[in-house]
Amino acid sequence: MATRGLHPHRYTAPLLACALGLLACSSPTTQQPSVTSGDTMGGDTQLLVDVDLSGDVSGLQDAVAADVADAPGLDAADVSDAAVDAADVAVPDVNTNPKGQPSAQITAPAGGAVIEVGKPVTLAGVATDTLYASGQLTAVWASDVDGVLGTSTPDAAGQVTLNVSKLSGGQHTLSLTVTEPSGLAAVASVSIGVCSWSQPDTFDTTVTGGKWKTYGDAYFDPGGWLEMTGNAQSKKGAIFNTVDFVSPGDVQLSFKIATGGFLTSSGQTKGADGFALSVVNVATVAELENYINTAGAGGCLGYGVAGDCKQGGVSMSIESFHIEIDTWQNTGDPNYDPTPDNHIGIMQNGDASNHYLWASVPFIEDLNWHPVTVQITGDVVRVTVDGTEVMNKSIPNFKFRGGFIGFSGTTGWATNYHRFDDLQILQQCIVK
Repeated sequence: MATRGLHPHRYTAPLLACALGLLACSSPTTQQPSVTSGDTMGGDTQLLVDVDLSGDVSGLQDAVAADVADAPGLDAADVSDAAVDAADVAVPDVNTNPKGQPSAQITAPAGGAVIEVGKPVTLAGVATDTLYASGQLTAVWASDVDGVLGTSTPDAAGQVTLNVSKLSGGQHTLSLTVTEPSGLAAVASVSIGVCSWSQPDTFDTTVTGGKWKTYGDAYFDPGGWLEMTGNAQSKKGAIFNTVDFVSPGDVQLSFKIATGGFLTSSGQTKGADGFALSVVNVATVAELENYINTAGAGGCLGYGVAGDCKQGGVSMSIESFHIEIDTWQNTGDPNYDPTPDNHIGIMQNGDASNHYLWASVPFIEDLNWHPVTVQITGDVVRVTVDGTEVMNKSIPNFKFRGGFIGFSGTTGWATNYHRFDDLQILQQCIVK
């Protein structure tokens, strides 16, 4: 018998038998129509057609009437009551994007790494999947601080890299998200610190014309340090960095101090008044300079503008952080100190009386250099002098706001040298 021509909506008798459950048949494996010859039934050559079962099945009954005469053993009575519609044809659930198992790994930078702000950073990782080739995957790098950093396609070995021109200062959680075509994704992450400054200011050469600016009686000493007052009476001086801005958040401040030198004819060596490192959160240099000029002398140490150090009876509203080294006990002239000893105090907002934390350092007035480190982690302030911890305590509701950084110092009737050197700021390098 001659082979019948194909029609997109016509089934041969064997296929009809499959649809009616009269023969055991395999499910189609492709969606596109295909033809296979060579199978026989009753000596006739048949055409087996894989039909796109998800398509239109209208016209199927017409195909039944045309093909039944070619199927030995079947007659019209076998199929006369067969109603064929879309509900009778099972459409296989074809998933065009089967699911594999993606994986992501960050190989650089290492967790806990410290990177200098503004420097290029190379991010590296590995992206793989159990089903898809690496070229079919997408890899997205992101930072919880800076957002999406870039997207790339892994190479044949699954390696993925991204060169980032810079990251913002602060603590970052870097993430690598690997996504396969099905939509499944895997995420890897590491925490790193990005330091605002990495090199110390050694003040070995003059600060004139640079980012540091002097105010009042302060000056650069040719010996290679900053001097706030000199060993003279009734002095008030300050030196501030008017270019760089310390970011808010966790920070470590390291510097060296030296004070002393006062000597009277009677042999008195306890001098005055003291000095402070301050970080002042204002938007402009003009606002900073207004604060510096307003700050009180004497026991206000060149940073006090509020509380007992208010000027003209009015407290200045300022957001600032201070660590003072005080060598003279003030008892209402105008401010108050908690101890007759030389002490270090943690102060805020230009108030020289409110000691949030303090510790005695009776040995400090020897005119020798003493390294000091102030580490702020959240609301905890830790201070070391000569490598020895002198305080480590939480301040309720404290947040380091950042700002312009600088030094100040004062003298009264009693005097002292007030020296700073070797400032290093490790901004946001305390990686949790």
